[in-house]
Amino acid sequence: MKFRFLLIALIVMMAVVIPAAAQSAETLVVSTGGIQLTIDKDFATGVSINTLPADDPAPGPGFAEPASTQIAFINPPPGFAPESILTVRLYRTADFEGYPEHQARMTQLQLLLEDMTPEALTQFMQPAATMDGNPPLPFIPVYPHGSALQARAEFFETPMFRGVRYIGAFAAAAEPFNSRSFLYTYQGISSDGSLYLSAQAFVNTTLFPDEPGPIDPATFMDNFGQYVQESIATINAGTPEDFSPNLADVDAIVQSITVTPIVP
Repeated sequence: MKFRFLLIALIVMMAVVIPAAAQSAETLVVSTGGIQLTIDKDFATGVSINTLPADDPAPGPGFAEPASTQIAFINPPPGFAPESILTVRLYRTADFEGYPEHQARMTQLQLLLEDMTPEALTQFMQPAATMDGNPPLPFIPVYPHGSALQARAEFFETPMFRGVRYIGAFAAAAEPFNSRSFLYTYQGISSDGSLYLSAQAFVNTTLFPDEPGPIDPATFMDNFGQYVQESIATINAGTPEDFSPNLADVDAIVQSITVTPIVP
């Protein structure tokens, strides 16, 4: 079972994965299995790489993942939890066969990309109760618990991928959000449709308190929809600098991802 972020035992140091000619004083270049990424060295100073084998699909969504290649940036700045640093998973879409939930989410993303207007994403940035039964924005890997919030949703294109980038929160129960509740994610499909790229980074934000104040559970639940709507509005009105890591820095890493050649 490989939901959330896998703690990888194998740490590959820069000298192993980065040809000297590919480096500069400011950037780190990662090349593995046809995947190439560049990253500012101030953001992270190393990577861990793992090939994740396919799970048996029998346990179902949230407990079974297709095969993927995972690159996780490590050595976070002081005060960051390791999971805060960007984690990238690359799937071959052919490997989604036998995993119907992954196939459904990829199909949903493909349909969204047929209408790349801001209005196409507005419907997702509201409480689940007002979404008329529509599924949330696509998210892979498949977690066993649902989406509590989606904000700052935008179409985002890179030289090789088209997709959606947003801030999400996932929770098994309705609770107040805190400064560490949120996740940056990018979900994209390669131009030839053969690859699915999933990128995630937990982010801290000054827009929410480190510890929510006391609440009356019954009153909170009665007003939960309004609370989520207000939280979405707060995140949408924020700036990239209101998050740590800075959302613009994470965008730049995702923008740098290339796959050469396309993984066979």
